[in-house]
Amino acid sequence: MTDNSTSASELFGSNRMWGLKEIPLPDPVSYFPETVGWLFLVVLFGLFFCILIAIFLRRWRQKAYLRQAIRDLQEISDQQLNYSQIPLILRRTALQQYDRDEVASLRGRSFTDWLNNKLKQPVFDPQDSALLSALPYTLSEKSLTDIATLNGLVQKSIVWLKKHHV
Repeated sequence: MTDNSTSASELFGSNRMWGLKEIPLPDPVSYFPETVGWLFLVVLFGLFFCILIAIFLRRWRQKAYLRQAIRDLQEISDQQLNYSQIPLILRRTALQQYDRDEVASLRGRSFTDWLNNKLKQPVFDPQDSALLSALPYTLSEKSLTDIATLNGLVQKSIVWLKKHHV
């Protein structure tokens, strides 16, 4: 049992601890480089990452028309309206990326053949060629063929947009 009359030496150890001073700690280590070589490397890596970000953003902006065309085609498929816009979207996208003289004169089968030549594996068949040629000139797209065929044409167009090469 302890009583309230215990001495300081009993609570804190021996009397030898009294009067000792705390050891001074060294200054904290700085994470900032102190030599010119390390500063040069930090600046060099910073510039490298800035250039990478700039290249990524430039490519992302350059592909904005492709993302918009894919969104337009998916909206056509979802709403099952305006299928006549499919050939226009394909032609507009092709004109964005390829030479105008090369694309503008193509019609009908020659246009779908040209589209297929820009892929490793062709997507469009002769029926798609006839459908793409007739779509802009019809009042009711559904009178040409059924919805499943039109949605298949939309999906083929999306595949072309995603996989074509320049």
